[in-house]
Amino acid sequence: MKKCLRGLIIILCLFVLGNCGKFIPKKKAKIDGPNVKSMDLYEPEEWDGTPTSAQRPSGSLVEALNKITSDYERRAEIITFVNSELNYEGRAYYEELAYEFHGVSYSFDVNGKYLFAAETAYGGSGSSYEDTKMYIFDTELLKVIPLESILINTSDNSFKNLVIEYLSKLEDFEMFHEDLLLNSISDLEFNLFYAKNGVGLMWGKGTISANAFGPVEIIIPYSIAQKYLTPLGKEIFK
Repeated sequence: MKKCLRGLIIILCLFVLGNCGKFIPKKKAKIDGPNVKSMDLYEPEEWDGTPTSAQRPSGSLVEALNKITSDYERRAEIITFVNSELNYEGRAYYEELAYEFHGVSYSFDVNGKYLFAAETAYGGSGSSYEDTKMYIFDTELLKVIPLESILINTSDNSFKNLVIEYLSKLEDFEMFHEDLLLNSISDLEFNLFYAKNGVGLMWGKGTISANAFGPVEIIIPYSIAQKYLTPLGKEIFK
């Protein structure tokens, strides 16, 4: 009898040990990302490659285009073109793994017929990065406008000195990497964005300074910057 009872206890213990993991609830996590509201998500026990939040088009693009045209078919045509030019096809998403998270976010601005789009890919925890690329679209001609078509006289020392003058007003300027900064100006390796009465220049996180300092942005007043703008550039930022 005792042997039977002992055998039954052993069998029950093995059953419990083999199935106890199935009754452990998934851990709840709360993570913040750039332009992403804090959200509660469940960490998958095994990630199968599917984002924990569904991919979805950014509604901000539609809101921006409403300022350009009220024609539905025309907006749809512009959206199709814009998304075809973006690295992530205009699909904002957020995915969370056991020890890290990744996502893509968008922001848009408009000046006249010109659409300014910022696309940011980011990640945190086990893999920390943030990469922002900005685009300028002509919504009438359906084309992306490169920096070379917007800026002139950038090889002049006066342009380099102007950019450095405005960068030097930033608190962390002394921590910038001099060679990386000078090369980025010479090679036009920075982003342009629209600012009211000004031209915005932006360097991504870690491009001219340590990651800890984040993205670097300056705004040069239009009255000063127009010397370095082509006729098209003046129209875009006027």
